[in-house]
Amino acid sequence: MAALEVLKPGLMSTIQDGGRFGYRKFGFPVSGYLDQYAAVQANYLVGNDINGPVIEMIHLGGTFRISQDLIIAITGADMQARTNGNPCAMYKYIKLSEGDVLDFGASKDGNVTYLAIQGVWQLKQVLGSASTFTRAKIGGHNDKPLQKGDLLTIKPTDSRCQTVPEHLIRKYPPGNSIRIIIGPDVNDALRQWISTTTFEISTQFDRMGMRINASAEYTGDVVEQISSPVLPGILQMPAKNTLIALLSDCQTTGGYPRIGKIIDYDIPYLVQQKPGSTVRFTYISSEEAEKINKNGLVLFRK
Repeated sequence: MAALEVLKPGLMSTIQDGGRFGYRKFGFPVSGYLDQYAAVQANYLVGNDINGPVIEMIHLGGTFRISQDLIIAITGADMQARTNGNPCAMYKYIKLSEGDVLDFGASKDGNVTYLAIQGVWQLKQVLGSASTFTRAKIGGHNDKPLQKGDLLTIKPTDSRCQTVPEHLIRKYPPGNSIRIIIGPDVNDALRQWISTTTFEISTQFDRMGMRINASAEYTGDVVEQISSPVLPGILQMPAKNTLIALLSDCQTTGGYPRIGKIIDYDIPYLVQQKPGSTVRFTYISSEEAEKINKNGLVLFRK
């Protein structure tokens, strides 16, 4: 029996999990959560495997009819979720009953929202993951983003629900500095420009990448490189006034200069920045990055 019926899918709603690893050499991206921190918290709240499937919604959420009693959690951007017209709490586990209607609107802050549902999702695994990769038409429900009329089957469990302390709920105010490790295609002049320039998030954003515009043009040369390996978090520089931050569905190779790698812990912060928000970039050592990532991304591992 289906647990959830999609009445409206929203703008860009897909099923994602912890990702598809070990296949980049064949050209497959990792995919998986855009905001790993928020997605892990959603699964943690309902007692699921923290790398398990969730519904990821971007910019505008969907509407769902509940077909059996469920426990859910909502994290990430605030999409003004309501159950039967009543506001839903975020970062709490919530009990829903058969027949309830769960509705999401446009995001008030941030870009990406996660809906976790307690239980074992009945999904086909493709190369070890249920993550939807739309360009290859694999993963998720019927190998595509959620559609009106989709029925999601989730086998109930009696997992123990959890709570998230207030101080562990991340905020995403604009203007913060994003920490990066120096890239292989950076010289001293370019590093200085990156470190002293303010950047603005553009409207060009999807699961593959985010375009970021500089407040001042770089005056040195930007030389396209021989195609080289890239991965999520890499900052490419296709023009003297533009950066591209590669995200979960990014390609496996690219020819633009690689000026840095955003540390894993800070990728969610960038992903949640609304168009028009400003950010800065700060270079740190790989040792510092490793320490930050270790402390930040394993808080909810059992």
